[in-house]
Amino acid sequence: MGYLLGLSRLIDTFNRGVASVAIWCCLAMIVVSFGNASLRRLGRSIGENLTWGTALDLQWVLFSMMFLLVGGYTILTDSNVRVDIVHARLGKKTRSAIEVFGAVCFMLPFSLLVIYMSWPMVANAIAVWERSTLPGGISPWAIKPLVPIAFVLVLLQSVSHAIKHTAFMLGRGPDPHEPDSRKTLSEAD
Repeated sequence: MGYLLGLSRLIDTFNRGVASVAIWCCLAMIVVSFGNASLRRLGRSIGENLTWGTALDLQWVLFSMMFLLVGGYTILTDSNVRVDIVHARLGKKTRSAIEVFGAVCFMLPFSLLVIYMSWPMVANAIAVWERSTLPGGISPWAIKPLVPIAFVLVLLQSVSHAIKHTAFMLGRGPDPHEPDSRKTLSEAD
């Protein structure tokens, strides 16, 4: 079980690192969006088009990265939306059993399904070297692989989640229900 808990910590660390990249994508997206809006406004006032396709496409690329790359981190920090009316009243081992069941029966199969179903879209986009509809824009084939990558992150974090809750149920790991076991990025630094 120690090896599996080590693997779980490794996955957690990896997803924290990926989430920190997503935070920087958020900042970059804000700067790019502000720059695009300012140039568009300035261009209208002088009668010129000051925007360019790459910057416009970069907005949606950064937005996509920001949201797609944090799925695993959301599971890690238990930030996912759920209705805890019944769940909160159950004992910790019962809640852990429900978490393991949910990870094994729902999160893992769904992640595998999305990875499997999205791969043909990615392969096709790469095969035809799909191009942006904007002149000078970013090619979609370069960003579409983020969909299966995002669900690989969710898959890995689901495995980590199941390991931690199983170890707790067996009395061989820390309590995953305690807030300090699910540190957020700002707390982990």
